[in-house]
Amino acid sequence: MVLRNLKMKKFRIWLAVAAILAFINGGIMIMQTITGSLWDGKQRINLAIGDQPLNLVSYSPAEEELVIIHLPDKLFLKVAHGYGEYLVQALPGLAELENRKELTVQTLEENFAVPIEGWITVPSTGDNVLNVLTSRLKRIGGSNLSTWDILRLWWGIRGVKTGGIKEIYLNKDGVLTEDKLDDQTMIYKLDTEKVDLLIQKYFIENRIRKERLTTQVLNATFYPGLALKASRILTNIGVEVIDVNNSELRLEKCEVKSGKNRQGSATVKKIIKIFACDWFEEKENGRAEITLILGEDYWRKLNVK
Repeated sequence: MVLRNLKMKKFRIWLAVAAILAFINGGIMIMQTITGSLWDGKQRINLAIGDQPLNLVSYSPAEEELVIIHLPDKLFLKVAHGYGEYLVQALPGLAELENRKELTVQTLEENFAVPIEGWITVPSTGDNVLNVLTSRLKRIGGSNLSTWDILRLWWGIRGVKTGGIKEIYLNKDGVLTEDKLDDQTMIYKLDTEKVDLLIQKYFIENRIRKERLTTQVLNATFYPGLALKASRILTNIGVEVIDVNNSELRLEKCEVKSGKNRQGSATVKKIIKIFACDWFEEKENGRAEITLILGEDYWRKLNVK
């Protein structure tokens, strides 16, 4: 009887230890999921969602707005890193073939001049964003977003009312031009000016627009056109760019300069996030309140294979 009680006591101890370990392990997994999050759940997030079809999606919790830009299969885009031009439907396959998971996102960023924080590749789910998110929660497909990000997106988007959902079909909205390949296959190409007007209409960051902080963009490399590319992105999200020029400096890594009182602004934070810059205090305000100086790292991000 004593031996039996002793065994039961040991069993209860081991059971309690196992329960504690399971609880700790579960807590660690939850913390890893949350700390690996790319989205704060509050600000607008832009995503490349789907496989075939592929859609550019923007969700704003504050405005309770969901924008879905449907990309036609015959849309021909210049692929990032010098891979040439491909039909949009071929981008996920090319990204997988080249083992560059971010290639699709970087290509859409360059062509639409808008920062894209996340991607979700789930085949055969159609155009329904909630279906894509649900499939990803079931571990189907791939994504750079954490489970916590996906869950918050699913919860937020399912609450968007019909009036807050805007679906844009590029081949019906006058932002495409028709062209033909050498074999006479009909394709679409983007009209850059009209695309920018479309992005500025639906992808503006309201906090940034309200701050109205004047910004200058400088190119601190020998590669032409970088400042113009960056200024296009910033303008499309609501940054007030007042100067685009070359810098007398030559930098390896980009820098953002502003007064210390601007360091915590939505504009400075967003610029740092988009271009992965270091921040430096600029004691004397010049022509602009914020200065973005692009370095070699930005050129490599766009061009190096």
